[in-house]
This record gives sequence, structure tokens and C-alpha cells, in this order.
Amino acid sequence: MELLLKRIQALAIEYLIVFIPSTLLVMLLNKTGVFNMIPTIPLIDGWITKESILFLFLIIYNFFMEYKYKKTIGKRIVRLKIVYQTKNAKNIFKRSFIKAFSITTFYGLLAIISSIMMIFMNPETSIHDILVRSKVCLKQVG
Repeated sequence: MELLLKRIQALAIEYLIVFIPSTLLVMLLNKTGVFNMIPTIPLIDGWITKESILFLFLIIYNFFMEYKYKKTIGKRIVRLKIVYQTKNAKNIFKRSFIKAFSITTFYGLLAIISSIMMIFMNPETSIHDILVRSKVCLKQVG
């Protein structure tokens, strides 16, 4: 249970780190009228475009942090580490892409399903971990 709670804490920290700049960019683009130049479906009123910015920020942040520093800021704060069966740029990118996709699509439905899987199966692996053959573990102090 400790691992699951730490993963949730890390995700909340990471989401804030990415959500704030992506929201500021969306506000800037709205103010400058850039979104008005992009054709959208009236029902969703640019929602896809705004979510796409968050999606891209999540991918870039997760990939950069995991590739360069081996973990994100949230994982560093709560003392978690990512263990890959095969660690390379391709797998780090795939993990970042799948994680961002699960958070931003269908109102986070995939992230909710992934969380339920971690509660009942294994808190070390969520959907993006299973697909890339990685796991998140508690970092040993010492």
C-alpha cells in the first residue's frame, strides 16, 4: 500500500509541474487568438487542442527527466525508482507516451483503470509499465 500511495503522490507532483506551464501556454494562445485559427468541432470547443498541449508537455517532461535523470521530480521527492527490463531511449519514450495518453484521453479513464489494476494486482506495474516491461519500486535508503 505504501508504494501505491507514493506513486499517487509522485503523479500529483508531476501533474502539477506539467499542468501549470501547459495551462499558461493555453491561456497565452487563447489571448493571442492562435486557437481561433485552428478548426475545431463546436461541441468540444478546442478541448482536443488544449489537451494535446498537456499531452505533449507530459511526454516531453517524462522522457527528458527519465532519460537524463533516471526519474521524475515527483519520484525523486517520494523516493521511487523506475526499473526497466531493457532501458533505452525507445522504451523510455514509449513509457512516456503511454503514460501521457492514459492521463489525457477519455478524461483520464485509462489512468483510473490503471490505478484499479495496481490496487488489486501489483502496485509496481501500471498499464504503461506492463506494456514497456518496467516497474516502479521503493528506493532503498542507504
